[in-house]
Amino acid sequence: MENSNDRNWWLIKAKPNKDEIAQSNLIRQDYETYRPLARRMKKRRGNMVEVEESLFPSYFFIHLDQTTDNWGPIRSTLGVNSIVKFGNKPAQVQTSVIEALKRQEEEFSSRTINLDRFKKGEKVIINDGPFLGYEGIFQNYDGEQRAFLLIDLLQKETRMAISTASLSTA
Repeated sequence: MENSNDRNWWLIKAKPNKDEIAQSNLIRQDYETYRPLARRMKKRRGNMVEVEESLFPSYFFIHLDQTTDNWGPIRSTLGVNSIVKFGNKPAQVQTSVIEALKRQEEEFSSRTINLDRFKKGEKVIINDGPFLGYEGIFQNYDGEQRAFLLIDLLQKETRMAISTASLSTA
């Protein structure tokens, strides 16, 4: 694809578990794409292994000029589900967002996200901050750096978000 100042980033939805295939096929057709990646720990055959996968499963970005680039082949590319739209307009993503994602990806490229460290219903202890020493029940993750817990405050179960770095198993 030609380089033009009128090019913007757009959001592509891939078929389930096909974002890597869709991206490869678009690159083969000379489209410029960006699929942010993250390392994480996953259980495979009973063992925890480090894998690299899409930060946004089933979604990635494509860089196109809305008027001069050929959008026709995109939807029929193997692995692509659709071009994400809001109403009748394709979902444009600001270049600053893409640049920030690329910076973050580079900054955290060697860091592994362990989203399997705590399980729902597991007892955890808060290791720092104003709730130091409190015990809670792990609920779920909110991104890679926060988790939701249920803690007992004044005899009432309260849901709160806390940094995963502040937690350990009870």
